[in-house]
Amino acid sequence: MARLVINHAAVTNGVALLSGAAVVLVLLSVADVFRRTDSTGSVARAPSIATSIPLPDQPDSNEQVRLAFHADIETLKAQLVDDPANLGLLLEIATKFHDGHKPVDAIRYYKDYLAIRETDEQAWLDLASSYAELEDWTEAETATRRLLDVNPSNASALYNLGAIRANLGDFDEARRLWEQVRDEQPQAAVTGQAREALIRLASLPS
Repeated sequence: MARLVINHAAVTNGVALLSGAAVVLVLLSVADVFRRTDSTGSVARAPSIATSIPLPDQPDSNEQVRLAFHADIETLKAQLVDDPANLGLLLEIATKFHDGHKPVDAIRYYKDYLAIRETDEQAWLDLASSYAELEDWTEAETATRRLLDVNPSNASALYNLGAIRANLGDFDEARRLWEQVRDEQPQAAVTGQAREALIRLASLPS
């Protein structure tokens, strides 16, 4: 399914799952949860953008990005070999893989990091996001619930859990979680997304 990139986040037709340092709307569902509300039945796609043809002696820009990404990762891995207890390096590698949409690699490093730094709420959010990118909703839910063990009032985690439950077809629980965010944390950055999700959920045929 086509994905539109916004703020380094994969976007498809579905409910929102939050990740990243800033609270952004990230549509990671491919379970067609809200497809029934789309009169065209099609997935939103990014507008095409014309690109210039590179000169013969210039690498393609995408290839430049790929090579730079690979070089950065290899440099960080080499540093980690020399300093395997460096949690900052573990997290940096995990985050680079996450932002580069390489969820399998991101998961490995997030899990190693979180095995030691269990209270890092953002890392749990990103781990759940990585599982969601793989459509592994069971593991995404497990990571989100681990975060809620750390902080039961984390609004982003509560919102995400609602998104996960919706992707699994449990709309009643999704509604309850989004209402909890809306009612108990009206000033939270994610509350607007919770309200929007509730409106979309209410529009589904009963």
